[in-house]
Amino acid sequence: MMQDIDPKPKRAIVAAVQRPSVSDVEFEASLTELRQLAKTLGFEVAGRFTQKRAGFDAAAYFGKGKREELRLLREQEAADVILIDHEISPSQQFNLAIRRIGDLPRTLRMR
Repeated sequence: MMQDIDPKPKRAIVAAVQRPSVSDVEFEASLTELRQLAKTLGFEVAGRFTQKRAGFDAAAYFGKGKREELRLLREQEAADVILIDHEISPSQQFNLAIRRIGDLPRTLRMR
């Protein structure tokens, strides 16, 4: 039995929070690595989304205002998934999803 293969790659946004302990050079290198990994996995990288914060938001990783910006970016870019450059907790994943940022079926930990 043959299956139809969707020739259009899934669109992804790479996203991360930069903490003060991470230099700009390290942060950019990590995001570049995540972009390359996304491409290797067959995603078309539609955009990138970053936030500088002292730490991760315990409830949903990004701060409240940034979550709204990410939701709008996901809609604008018609992204299928958001790949986050840190491991997030199940509750953070759930909170991002219920705030209609989008399905987060997979998170990738780069560190």
